[in-house]
Amino acid sequence: MQDAFVVVLIDISENILERITFYDIDSRPVNKIVSDDERLYYLREIRKDIRCFKRSCRKANLVVDIGGSFDAVDAASRVLEALPPDVLTDSTS
Repeated sequence: MQDAFVVVLIDISENILERITFYDIDSRPVNKIVSDDERLYYLREIRKDIRCFKRSCRKANLVVDIGGSFDAVDAASRVLEALPPDVLTDSTS
């Protein structure tokens, strides 16, 4: 998109893992207790993803650290606070 303003949200892998929701085959959330071995596996996979996308993230207009946010409203507030004022204005008016 030509006029897009790209925002990347970053956090440490441990916090990302705490926010993961597991789903059953019918896309219903399930309460899953993650074993120590599974935790290590998921952390490795999250870290791989972070490394993989790091190059793409450099192209973003803004990077916002949402570390410790377990609430979408808090994360969104952090993004709004970090946005330059002119981004929220309508360019068509």
